[in-house]
Amino acid sequence: EARPTLMGAMFGMTSYQAISRTMQLYGADDSVSAIIMDMATPGGMVYGCQECAEVIRDVTKKKPVFAVINPMAASGGYWLASAATRIVMTKSSDTGSVGVISEHVDISQSLASEGVKVTVVRSTNSPFKQEGNDSEPLTDEAKQNMQARADEIYQRFVGDIAKYRGVTADQVNEHFGKGRLVDAVRAKSAGMIDHIGTMDSTIKSLMENRFRLGGSAVEDVWDAPTETERRLERIAEIR
Repeated sequence: EARPTLMGAMFGMTSYQAISRTMQLYGADDSVSAIIMDMATPGGMVYGCQECAEVIRDVTKKKPVFAVINPMAASGGYWLASAATRIVMTKSSDTGSVGVISEHVDISQSLASEGVKVTVVRSTNSPFKQEGNDSEPLTDEAKQNMQARADEIYQRFVGDIAKYRGVTADQVNEHFGKGRLVDAVRAKSAGMIDHIGTMDSTIKSLMENRFRLGGSAVEDVWDAPTETERRLERIAEIR
């Protein structure tokens, strides 16, 4: 949801506004060297998503932000994750669902069968007011407008992902699932994520300097042996 609501709080939902404020708070805290986002979301509404991703990206200019996907960061969730400095995903997780969907439910025939007739009166100069309401069949013009809006939002979605992930829009369109969920191996191969791991392995890698932090920059040495491991290797060679 875009902003916190009582209903959202009851169902454990997190708003884009709350995420943005938290990111800005820790982004400005000099005692915090890096931020990890623990992501478990099937996505959310369009309103507020792009702005929240922009806040995350702004914070990455001050310090590294890691998105850990466990067990899902889909649709709007992936939009937010893509803005992070690095994305880590657990083996059994899913991500992607890059796309925009809008639905229309037509209950006019159901109402008619119950003897209910709905008459919609619109002001003369606003003929499109509340087009697509569920008591009327969807007109071709209304459907075309819904399609145009979905496509426009999708272009912004893809544009941001391409910019944040350092790829082209064509790569996103062709290899980022085409609206489907993608598993960790496919996501890594397509360039949707950076590493397959867990929250624990991410924290451990930070502690072991596998991610060497310098301001907002990250020297990524996730797979390189630590100094302790190199010493053990040298000891083993001597033996």
